[in-house]
Amino acid sequence: MSLKKPTRVECITICLFIVLAACAAQPCSLEEQEYEEYATFEGYFESGSTIIPHPDKVDKGGEDALIVKDGLISVADGVGGWATSGVDPGLYSKQLIKFIGQEYEKNNEFTPKEILSAANNRTTHIGTSTCVIAILRPQCKAIDTTVLGDSSYLLLRPENGTLKTLFRSKEQQKSFNFPYQCGTNGDDPKLAVDSRHPVEDGDIIVMGSDGVFDNCFDPEIIDILTKNLKNNILTNLQGLSDEIAALSSTHGHDENWRSPFEISAEKAYHRKVFLGGKLDDISVIVTQIHLSKVSTTI
Repeated sequence: MSLKKPTRVECITICLFIVLAACAAQPCSLEEQEYEEYATFEGYFESGSTIIPHPDKVDKGGEDALIVKDGLISVADGVGGWATSGVDPGLYSKQLIKFIGQEYEKNNEFTPKEILSAANNRTTHIGTSTCVIAILRPQCKAIDTTVLGDSSYLLLRPENGTLKTLFRSKEQQKSFNFPYQCGTNGDDPKLAVDSRHPVEDGDIIVMGSDGVFDNCFDPEIIDILTKNLKNNILTNLQGLSDEIAALSSTHGHDENWRSPFEISAEKAYHRKVFLGGKLDDISVIVTQIHLSKVSTTI
């Protein structure tokens, strides 16, 4: 069969389609493109991470899962309600996190939401999970994130011995204590909320399951980090994640602690329905972003 030679108009149309497709793949902003044109950046996440299982779930390692890589951090919180049906919620969340890592390794240019969707499609265990993902984009001097449910993150910037809050993710819930969740009969991961944040060398991410943020107020977490900030560098990231997790656990066991969860419940029901801290699985990642310019073109 002979092939017809494309016309000039057809060639232009094909070229335009290719250009538009390329531009759709999470481009840097105009300001970021200026950096990209004249400089090459590289970077990595330096992290500490801690999981403390719910006291009743220690034997099976809890129902939370997390992953830490040079350019990826993520937390998944298995939804405990499945236990009433005889299902271990931790099996799904741990499998989801495993596949998130694998999908990132396949193509780290995928958006966090695309990675979450692909990982969710591969899962075989029954269950559902909330999830939060952050991916470093050194060339754009940015991080891409996605949040599904009530696992959350803080983005902080060291400034003259203090920490400035750049962003605090919002919980994604259908009603009080009923988060969006992917998995068996769950929500479409495409409902996750995407964000892109410009970052600088030394910026800090604190990521955690609701076991952290339902028990600790943001200023408490920031205070722990600030006390360990020297020349805008966090010392002992593993120790810091351990300390934040331990504080979350202490608050969770305290029936007299007026926790963020207690306050949220009171606002939702307009009366006191829950008192004290909230016993839960606790997962936390403390990450400092490292960016460096490796070459400049003039």
